[in-house]
Amino acid sequence: MFHFSETEAACEALLASEGRISQRIPLKAPIASFGSHAIVNDGLHLALYDLERGPGEQHFTGLFLSSPDHRGATGPMLFPIDLSIAYFGLETLKTVLGRVEAHHFAYTNVPGLPLEHPHYDLWCTTDGSFLLLQATVEGYMQTRYELASLERRRVGRDS
Repeated sequence: MFHFSETEAACEALLASEGRISQRIPLKAPIASFGSHAIVNDGLHLALYDLERGPGEQHFTGLFLSSPDHRGATGPMLFPIDLSIAYFGLETLKTVLGRVEAHHFAYTNVPGLPLEHPHYDLWCTTDGSFLLLQATVEGYMQTRYELASLERRRVGRDS
């Protein structure tokens, strides 16, 4: 279980290899973002970037992951990281959903990981939801992701 307040990040977990763990990390400010290693989460981190500053690179502190392994292969546990995000501007993607205008980003630096993260390009929606449309990871991962279908539904009492 993860819990975040303005002053503390906490994790209580039962791990096969390590048994019960209990983590409490004092915070100077609320966390910037939390990564659970689901691919959709990679797009959500991009909302940290101030698009009004235009293309360039911005560095963020105060993020936490649920695993020190960038594939999420360990844990769960609290793992604090910093993250540098580069923004390249708008691009038109040709996808199975058709031609889509997208923001093009890359994760350029994630200091503190036990294994360096390979270069990671990400394209997300321009509607403010930062929904991941496409991503490619170089290096030993050699992985490509593409959103293949999308159905948006209203949620709530009025839906």
